[in-house]
Amino acid sequence: MAYLLFKMDLPTSRTNQFRQGKLHVMEGNTSIKSWTATSGYAPYQCLNDQSTRAKGPIPSCSKVGITNYSVSTSPINHANTPGIRSNFYHILNSRWSEGRIFVNGIARSQFGIHFDDRSPGSAGCIVIRTRSEWNDYDQYLKAYRQRGHNRIDLIVQYNGSSPLLPQSQVFTVQQPTSGQNQPVNTSITFSGTAKPEVSKIIALVGPGGPFKIAELTSAGATWRFDYKFLNRGVNRPFTFQAYNSSGRLLQTISFRLTII
Repeated sequence: MAYLLFKMDLPTSRTNQFRQGKLHVMEGNTSIKSWTATSGYAPYQCLNDQSTRAKGPIPSCSKVGITNYSVSTSPINHANTPGIRSNFYHILNSRWSEGRIFVNGIARSQFGIHFDDRSPGSAGCIVIRTRSEWNDYDQYLKAYRQRGHNRIDLIVQYNGSSPLLPQSQVFTVQQPTSGQNQPVNTSITFSGTAKPEVSKIIALVGPGGPFKIAELTSAGATWRFDYKFLNRGVNRPFTFQAYNSSGRLLQTISFRLTII
């Protein structure tokens, strides 16, 4: 099955150079179609600005610990919206089934693929640079939708990075365990272990958000925190992320709890 791949080379820190890459349609490892595209705008088109709202590029999949995003093939008509003036194809986070993601604990949202009307660059969306290439992309997504596909996967890579691979275990969440029921309005203890390379652990909870409930630095060999939930919820999704001292995501652990 086809998927989208957005690739662009980015420096580590800010420069005034405008950068652009390619949005590919992939079948396996083969690109069957591509368009010139970009994300973010100068001087914020750099790896360190993936968490910068409304300026930096869309975060790579490896940066946020997902294998891929998903793109809706049913566009929203923004033909009269300055900065877009085209159909808008919403980009969804494949883990949370919505548009919001967290990068280093900072929320970014409202990503999409559209025409680069306010040339050059975007507030984080993937934008196709020329009207002729945009029209070709728009027709491809229309045909893909007519073949019965509601979404198409999207992988975002920078500087030739590889897609997210199975992760080595550098930390654990020992308590609570997935599937448990936990009481509302009562402090719940979250605890686990961490290897020396872990310098930060971020805990997120949904649905909605996701919302950050803890950020632990200098976790040590064991870590713990307490949190009190004020609202009930069935099968609430939790995501714990471990980072090294350079801010690189090392491992993600996901599980669900019911708050009763």
